[in-house]
Amino acid sequence: MEEQHKEIEIRLQDLWLIFKHCWWQMLIVMVLVAALVFAGLTAVHEDEFTATTSIYVLRNSSNSVEEIQNPNLSTSDISIANSLIKDCNVLLRSHDHVLYPVLISENLQDVIDVKTLDSMLAISNKENTRVLYLSVTSSSAERSADIANALAGQACEYFNDLYDQEILNVVDRAIDPTTPSNPISMLMVLLIAFAMALVVYMIYFVLFIMDDKINGADDVERYLGLSMLGVIPNRQESGRKKSKYGYYYSHHDPNSQTRSK
Repeated sequence: MEEQHKEIEIRLQDLWLIFKHCWWQMLIVMVLVAALVFAGLTAVHEDEFTATTSIYVLRNSSNSVEEIQNPNLSTSDISIANSLIKDCNVLLRSHDHVLYPVLISENLQDVIDVKTLDSMLAISNKENTRVLYLSVTSSSAERSADIANALAGQACEYFNDLYDQEILNVVDRAIDPTTPSNPISMLMVLLIAFAMALVVYMIYFVLFIMDDKINGADDVERYLGLSMLGVIPNRQESGRKKSKYGYYYSHHDPNSQTRSK
């Protein structure tokens, strides 16, 4: 006995009818989920502020002003500058000579430790420049700026004493940031809300696929392969409304209607 496989035919019109049937429910779910997700993120979200200061890497102290005005560098100068920048990226994170002295100067040794301060610090360098950017991120805008400026000053002092030359100089001091560096992503909120609305649509789509009832003349021709000769109207269908999936529902019980004589 050959096994018969049931083929399911889905038309674009069916997909559109499903959407027309549940679009308002999808909209309600989107609004509710977006509001709940935003409220939840707001309740647990903690704003962080990033303050940035910049340090310039010079060749030596004797021609520092002249060097800034004349940016033409030889190959050896570029090589030395690149080496100094790499050294700075390592030495500026020195626990004993940079980070811990900053904790002492800012009276933060009882609030955060050296490892925490190291994780708050980010050092970057723009390509083909000798400018280092020290960025500090914390929950306080004022604290971020104070720590960034203290780190820049301590780093320049330590590095210049180490090389016995005025190699590092602060260019721009950090100022208190006015906006958080980690705002709540509204795009993520909307994506979550859209995903939940899509789940609602998929539920109705599965219900549509699982519906194997004969709901009309189109279903007779599609599933049974028979042509309809005609349709006999049912007078009890008055007052009933046909749903998008073909089944009927009524606000009145047909059994309660009195039969006219």
